[in-house]
Amino acid sequence: MNTSWVAVRAGVRRGWIELKHTFTTPNDLVTQLVFTAILLTVMLWTPHDKVFPLYWLGLGTRSALLPAGLASVEIGHSWRHLATFGVLGAWAIAGLLVAPILLRRVARRESGSSVAARREKALQHVG
Repeated sequence: MNTSWVAVRAGVRRGWIELKHTFTTPNDLVTQLVFTAILLTVMLWTPHDKVFPLYWLGLGTRSALLPAGLASVEIGHSWRHLATFGVLGAWAIAGLLVAPILLRRVARRESGSSVAARREKALQHVG
């Protein structure tokens, strides 16, 4: 038996992994878990991946931690500090503009009494 399956079975027995309710057959495991992971990987490796901040965070981290000579293996043979700062700054500004709108929308859907009741229930459960 494959060692990863042994680890999954041991985790399920101990209650660390909840696979019983979501994956009933091996086919479900492949279609729901593996296919989704492959799809997300392909989506992130497309040419538009440079729009998202994860690429730029990685580039900034590499430029900060690696020696300057390794810039030759990057796209364009440079660390592109200005572009990194610009894209991450644009994402930060977009987040600052969108967050209050979304938080207002979430708060509008819920009354203060329901929040207080849920808080009390959570405190009783913890304490």
